[in-house]
Amino acid sequence: LLLERLLMRHRQVIAKLRSVPVRRTATRREIFRRVSLATDFIHSNYEKPLMLSDMARAAYLSRHHFLRLFKHVHDITPHEYLQRKRTSVAARLLRSSGMAVEEIVKQVGFDSRSTLFRAMRRFHGITPRECRRTSSSAVSMGAAMPMLAEA
Repeated sequence: LLLERLLMRHRQVIAKLRSVPVRRTATRREIFRRVSLATDFIHSNYEKPLMLSDMARAAYLSRHHFLRLFKHVHDITPHEYLQRKRTSVAARLLRSSGMAVEEIVKQVGFDSRSTLFRAMRRFHGITPRECRRTSSSAVSMGAAMPMLAEA
């Protein structure tokens, strides 16, 4: 199931990448490589305070150019991607550990408990308490975020 989701997501990204308005295939590959560097940077550093300039620097692009290319490839802004990553990790911790919500907030990089609550409600439609309480939330979380299912 995970492999199937990863392949599906990979095909979607490749299709989006093919629609980047550049003439040369080598340029398209370089754009994909650089956006992938930034995506990996987000996955590796989500618990830290990340700014757009940090992500752009990881991709070796200007902030404006990076933002435009990232949105084109992923269909969301880098900040939203980061927030989704943080909420998916928080949801996994809520379901699989007995950690307090405050500890999870600190571990995943949110500024406050209320920020986590708003993000969970926005991206997953549930609160942290509901996530912890329901065992079926794993299914709904995976369906809501196929791009971050491996988080």
